[in-house]
Amino acid sequence: MHPAVALDSITAQSTGIATELKRALLEAPRTSFSMGETRISSAQALVADSAAIMHLLDEVPDAGEICIELSKPYFTRRWRHSDQHSFWIASDGTTAVCHTLTGLELDEVIALWLSFDDYRRRPGFTLSASSLGKIIETELGLTVELDA
Repeated sequence: MHPAVALDSITAQSTGIATELKRALLEAPRTSFSMGETRISSAQALVADSAAIMHLLDEVPDAGEICIELSKPYFTRRWRHSDQHSFWIASDGTTAVCHTLTGLELDEVIALWLSFDDYRRRPGFTLSASSLGKIIETELGLTVELDA
């Protein structure tokens, strides 16, 4: 088999597995109580301002590894299990932003991560608290409060 054909096959299999995982997570019966209201709070800082960046990422797991990447276009997500916070960090090389999601359970976050990757590939998509909130409302059926 030609390597390009093999890669296409693996990609197709991975996409199918991700779709099945997303469907299973969304259709799975809930066995725990909802944490409450789903919220997104956002903050940003200039990459050149190291004190502001350290404050921006203060609660984010693996912040040191993330800081190194912020001087170029960058995107990552982190999960903090202790209090079930999901952090979405992006940088254009000049300004970094951190969107913190609360009120979601791990299975919901996994489903959101998978859904988001589909949205992110769409032309003209920009990550913002509003766009993230709309994805949560569409894909998970939850109401989202945006902190100003």
